[in-house]
Amino acid sequence: MGGSVGIGALVIGVALLGVFAVATQAIEAQLQSSLDTVDAAGDPLPSVSIIDASDELWGINDVAISPGGSGYTAGTIITSGGTGSGFSATYTVDISTGAIDGITIISRGSWTVDPTLSASDPGGGGMGASLTPTLGTVVYANITNDGSQTIAYEDIWFSIDGQSPERVSDYYSSTSSREYLFAGDIVSLIWDDGTTGTVTDFGRLAINGMGHTEVINI
Repeated sequence: MGGSVGIGALVIGVALLGVFAVATQAIEAQLQSSLDTVDAAGDPLPSVSIIDASDELWGINDVAISPGGSGYTAGTIITSGGTGSGFSATYTVDISTGAIDGITIISRGSWTVDPTLSASDPGGGGMGASLTPTLGTVVYANITNDGSQTIAYEDIWFSIDGQSPERVSDYYSSTSSREYLFAGDIVSLIWDDGTTGTVTDFGRLAINGMGHTEVINI
């Protein structure tokens, strides 16, 4: 009988040790979580600042291709008529049909009246393409990380005149494909108002990086 009591006490003791071990682990986890929170609170906040911002009005923001024609050789876009200057672009063609299938704008220029666009067609066999320009506004800005924390581009948002926020990662211009804005880095933001055909003189640019917001007049 005494042996049975001893075994029972041993089993209970082992069980209590197990409960104590689990409780200790939970306390240690809570303590570590608290320490992590304290450490995070002591880290300096990220800081993204706008160095400067400007906009260019009446540039050709887009060229619609409809239809692409056939028989063309890749080349440059030629402007004629209209009121303005400074536009330059190149175009590519479908190898099998010679249809114009893409345009890369090099310089938007400045136009108050749309020019007529045509393909240079070095081969001389192209026909049937129609190219339609759309005027608009382009906003340029230089931003920098003037804090000590590295920030992912996708965590930096901007808004122009209160429009829906957009990610800087979709619009920044850099010589590399890096995903992060490191401390001291400066990158250019290039945004256009798309194919609306409306020329707007925008007034304010807001940047937000991980909770830090800055606003500047354009």
